[in-house]
Amino acid sequence: MFSLSPPEKKVLIAIAFIIFLGTTIRYFNLEVKDESISQPGSKRVKVININQATALELQKIPGLGPVLSRRVIEYRKAHPFFKTISDLEKVKGIGKKKAKIIAEYIEF
Repeated sequence: MFSLSPPEKKVLIAIAFIIFLGTTIRYFNLEVKDESISQPGSKRVKVININQATALELQKIPGLGPVLSRRVIEYRKAHPFFKTISDLEKVKGIGKKKAKIIAEYIEF
């Protein structure tokens, strides 16, 4: 057999640690991406309750950025609940076309 010198052992341990660290980081990145909202044509779509979602959750919906998310929450505070898509269209900046896109990602 062969034996490794102390510097070679340190290099081998460092390489093993880097591989372990890279695998761990990749695993957790995939888990985070798995929870994000998918595009409409894909198999998995996470549905968000429009009446309970936070601004950050709303921003995950395609078509809703920070401004529209804030408007949705403000509208929700002023009115009891969103019950239909037409209620969503009452929010300034959300028309029929955008409401139709958003509808695939929300529940009431």
